[in-house]
Amino acid sequence: GEQPVEVKSEKYAIVIGNNNSPEPGMELAFATSVAEAISAALARYAGFSPDQITTLSNATAGEISAAMAALAESLPNSATVLIYFSGQTAHLGGRDYFAGNDIEFMTDSSKMVEKRSMLQPLIAKGASVFMFVQTHRTFSGNDYFGKERIVNGTISESFATIPGTQITGIFRDGKQVGV
Repeated sequence: GEQPVEVKSEKYAIVIGNNNSPEPGMELAFATSVAEAISAALARYAGFSPDQITTLSNATAGEISAAMAALAESLPNSATVLIYFSGQTAHLGGRDYFAGNDIEFMTDSSKMVEKRSMLQPLIAKGASVFMFVQTHRTFSGNDYFGKERIVNGTISESFATIPGTQITGIFRDGKQVGV
């Protein structure tokens, strides 16, 4: 049989799936189901304790900020943090932003969470941060999400798409999932 993976107490995760988009046809209908699957896989196969995984579905910017603040507050020094985000993002004024599910305009940063401010409290605690983002990375002029690089701290960023492309989904067992 399958052996459970040993839980490592220093591993934390925040997994966010936001389906909504203010732009018709740009919704990620599978974002919440993918987030739930990622959280389950982290607990089952990656040594994350289920009580150290925060899963947010269709969360507002305020809910994302509150969850990140709570995570940073509870984090021991030098922990490992995985951030998974599936949803809308933007690059505005030289900064990267994660959109809350209540976003109405892709230029309204008041309904977004700035990547830099989200990461700073984790960096301050010496966390090793692994960030995986499944998002449309369409160009706006020469800008795209992921263009802003955070150079302090221990951060690894990975994207499901290259700049200029959109997320697509496939159907598996009758359900749409991200790739």
